[in-house]
Amino acid sequence: MVNAVLSPDLAPIASVTLVPVDQLALDHLNPRLISVDGEMTDKGIIAQLYRAEDLGELLQSIASNGYLDIEPLIVLSGEENFIVLEGNRRLAAVMLLRDPGLSKRIFNETRIQISVPNIDSKYKNTLNQVSVYRVEKREDARAFIGFKHINGAAKWESYA
Repeated sequence: MVNAVLSPDLAPIASVTLVPVDQLALDHLNPRLISVDGEMTDKGIIAQLYRAEDLGELLQSIASNGYLDIEPLIVLSGEENFIVLEGNRRLAAVMLLRDPGLSKRIFNETRIQISVPNIDSKYKNTLNQVSVYRVEKREDARAFIGFKHINGAAKWESYA
């Protein structure tokens, strides 16, 4: 696969824009991710999100309902892709649902078995592009990300 040069014009700063999922990358500097050897691969990041961040529930929800593009991912321009500062779980779930062989490659690298549900064909097109909000620098996203993860929605009990 040839890496295309990223055009920042694809997503202007401080506006919500639809971009192809292929133009998005997981954030290797995400403070919630712990690396034992100092460097994480995308497969390692997805395995960690699956183990520790309820990625399985999100996979099931997207497989059952399609990707509901309600809240944009927060991104920063990288060299070849937009780096997702907020929304790595959503991106990981979309990546797994789009690429049937990814879970096997993750298992081969990490020994973490990820169960990926089948997505109904009528929802597959919801995985092609997503809304993003581009920030100029990482610090521009910190206040929102901190507020969301500290004061965000509380987890519901099953009865609710």
